[in-house]
Amino acid sequence: MAAAHSISGEQDTTQGIDGCGVLNIDGDVSLPASEDEKYWNPHVVGFTKAAVWNVSFTDEALIILETVSGGSGHVATGMWWTAGFKSRAKIPLYGPMPLKVYVDFDIKVDSIEYETGNEWLRIALACAVQRNDDPVVYTEMDLWDSPNTQRHPKGNVHLGGDIIYQGGNVVEFKIDQIPIGEWKHYAVDLTSYIDRAWEIRPHDRLESVYIVVESSSKPVKVVMRIDNLWINGGQETSETHDPLGIVKRALESSTCGDAVPVESGITNFVKIISHVG
Repeated sequence: MAAAHSISGEQDTTQGIDGCGVLNIDGDVSLPASEDEKYWNPHVVGFTKAAVWNVSFTDEALIILETVSGGSGHVATGMWWTAGFKSRAKIPLYGPMPLKVYVDFDIKVDSIEYETGNEWLRIALACAVQRNDDPVVYTEMDLWDSPNTQRHPKGNVHLGGDIIYQGGNVVEFKIDQIPIGEWKHYAVDLTSYIDRAWEIRPHDRLESVYIVVESSSKPVKVVMRIDNLWINGGQETSETHDPLGIVKRALESSTCGDAVPVESGITNFVKIISHVG
């Protein structure tokens, strides 16, 4: 089991995102299993019934995946806006005072087995962002990748970079190669990776943060554990020294086109002007 990792004031954090604090529920997997399952949203995408997978909850989340040749898909568990986020709403990333989101979690990969060749196997912290023009884009931070995964032509890891894959609505960064059999703690500046991948813009909203194991082609067996998954949000105070920038973001964060949104933008500015010294 992971060492205890607490975020002070978690119980006192109000719902919503107006101030700093923890944005999700049950990150320490401390509720009854049925409640854990509700907030951790375990699911599988793509695999046929030939694959064996399970996500279970005790005082940690346990993921087990065993696939057959030719199987492709992923197993994921984490926090979605529908259950897991305290606000029960997608979290705006762009506003008069930009929101910074950090993700803390502990993870242990008990075992990984796979056949080499054209295998695709990766473990990542991932998130989905809803854009104003409706598409959802994904930013993923890989914690472990098989050798062939690191050689993908749409990445640059094999050239000394840190991109595993970039294409369509997905950007995958390489941030570590976690040792097998050991708990490891991560603290990830999520908004910096999102901004690097997509350039955060007005009306972008965070809708999920989760851990995923993904495989394709070759048979794999993976056992891994997750604990203390906390999503921490706070306003970026460094921009308080740029009043014009704050006004610009206040107006941009409101829908353009008529007087009401402009009024809304001014209201947004007034809400934060007291922070400007």
